Amino acid sequence: MLFLAVTVAGMSFLTIAEKINPHQNMVMVIAQAAFTFAFLGIALAGLWKARKKEDQKQFLLQNVSLVSAIGSLLGLERTMLGTFGNPMDTFTLRMEAATGMGAFLLLLVLSVGMIIAKDENQLS
Repeated sequence: MLFLAVTVAGMSFLTIAEKINPHQNMVMVIAQAAFTFAFLGIALAGLWKARKKEDQKQFLLQNVSLVSAIGSLLGLERTMLGTFGNPMDTFTLRMEAATGMGAFLLLLVLSVGMIIAKDENQLS
């Protein structure tokens, strides 16, 4: 997951540096948004259930599902900004930089939390 966090940061940096945003049909963007938000809801619900059960293997799988949902959110953001906005706009660049950094930090926290949880389980 730490490698994935670095990959997300690199992808965000390259997207901003190259000013590349995909342009899609509005119907496709709406369909992608529906999928992304449904996927995010399912991932969060599964994470909540796994945390209640305190099953580390299930918690790991749900963390991976959450990371995938975060990737979908980043992709949706890029597509929406490319379709409805201007890729050269200052707002677009700042928005992509902020969400890319937020995703990187969230993945970093999830990764370190999983490492700490694994170490605590081995000690007990």
